[in-house]
Amino acid sequence: MRAVFDRFWKYIYGANGLVLVLYFVFVFVTTLFFYDNLLPFLPLMAVAFLPLAVVISHFLIKFISKLTIKEKSASAPKSSTVLKCLLYIAPLVVYLINFWAFYPGGFSVDSVVQYNQAMTNEYNDWHPVLQTLFAFKLPLSISGGWIGSIVLFQIICFSGALGYAFNTVLKYSNVKITVASVLFVLLNPLIALTLMFPYKDNAFATGAVLLTAFSVRIFFSKGEWIKSNLNTAIFIVTAVCTTLFRHNALTFTVPLVIAVLFFISRKRFLVIAASIIILFALIKIPLFAVLGVEKPDNRQAETLGLPLNVIAATVTYTPEKADSEILDFAYSINLRESYEKYYTYGCFDNVKYSGDTAPIEEAGRQKVLSMALRCLKASPKESLKSIFRLTGETYNPVHKYISLSLIRPYIISNLNGIDYAGNEDVMTLLLAYDLLAVDYLPHLFFIVGTMHLLMIIALLSKTKLNSLKDWKKILLVLPFFFYNYSTAILLTDVYDSIRFFAYTYCLVPLLLVLLFKQTEDSKKHN
Repeated sequence: MRAVFDRFWKYIYGANGLVLVLYFVFVFVTTLFFYDNLLPFLPLMAVAFLPLAVVISHFLIKFISKLTIKEKSASAPKSSTVLKCLLYIAPLVVYLINFWAFYPGGFSVDSVVQYNQAMTNEYNDWHPVLQTLFAFKLPLSISGGWIGSIVLFQIICFSGALGYAFNTVLKYSNVKITVASVLFVLLNPLIALTLMFPYKDNAFATGAVLLTAFSVRIFFSKGEWIKSNLNTAIFIVTAVCTTLFRHNALTFTVPLVIAVLFFISRKRFLVIAASIIILFALIKIPLFAVLGVEKPDNRQAETLGLPLNVIAATVTYTPEKADSEILDFAYSINLRESYEKYYTYGCFDNVKYSGDTAPIEEAGRQKVLSMALRCLKASPKESLKSIFRLTGETYNPVHKYISLSLIRPYIISNLNGIDYAGNEDVMTLLLAYDLLAVDYLPHLFFIVGTMHLLMIIALLSKTKLNSLKDWKKILLVLPFFFYNYSTAILLTDVYDSIRFFAYTYCLVPLLLVLLFKQTEDSKKHN
């Protein structure tokens, strides 16, 4: 028996293969869970699928583990200065064409609110204040109030970050891989369309791309990159700004900063950590106090997406299974008829925006979580459907959670004189390409679950979970997963959430180079 187990363990490449097998089974089960006629047979189907998952995992790991980016020899020709400059210019040109088509960019309700805050100097931290100052106040001040400066400034910053990322890929791979990376990112309509809005997602993406590029350089230089005082200062400022550009960015920046610990001395890490905390505190306390920043309300309604969806699914589809407290709570937010009319799995916003969120704030986090757990126990099928739908965007490569009508640049009716003044012909061409990409290349450009599957397969194929050396590399990849999965849990609605994950596509080339690049250490290790 022991011999059989050892052969099986070796066949699936140990813990790595086991994790991949379980991932495939989880995706399989959560996909079929929405088909009620299959539910009685789902355990049996999962067991039947298990051998197939084992075989697929074996061959994927066997094939991909052999793929490497070979280390450059000392005699390899160096990349030209022209090419390095082009890697900065290319994203700028592509996104300026989009800016020309959609000028002055997209302005949603959130964008107009932040614009008004920048113009009146009355700030509310509902939208991250540092992002309002950086993405709105700064360009408006520099340009004398020119509305087009907001998106233009965002494009310049984001293009600079991408240029640095592309140069990082070039430094540690080759021209072919770099060109493929550039095309993969710049041909993605989701990134371009999201960038036309001055969203906090873009400010966060700019910082996340830079921090990931820094981490790649830190890894391959064995920590030498961050030993430079200038690079250390840049790393600290970027980490703090990225953290403050989104309220949940901590799930990305904190694990990344911790990962850096393994490449530098304890003393230097303590200096970096202390500097980050002090700078963060200086911005959040004295600066915000000087600016008179108001604290936001309704935070519970924005951060309890998963439990609120569980409750909504239960009271919509199986109200007879909910107790009186749950029903009273749900119907104090909106009428029973509204749930029946507007709610679908993972889409609580339909109910929230037409109702009253005050009961959510009054109930508080602990009470809402308690009610959600009771719903999960009383109505597991409906509760799990809401959970799988809400979080599925990050792990399920089957379903397409995308509607271009939601991310296509638009400008809401406003009193600020902000109106579309772009080029109709260029816009028509771009939107035609976007629609073709959605129809024919969704897995390449729009389905985040496909990118997660790719990264998980790459991570499990190119590292060993039982190797302390490999965990240095693994820890640098984990922030990517931590942020996306935690964001999915916080969402209240899956329908308009694709923009939160657009940055994913910018990180994939960097992380693949990190995983596939062969160094002298990895040769000895393998």
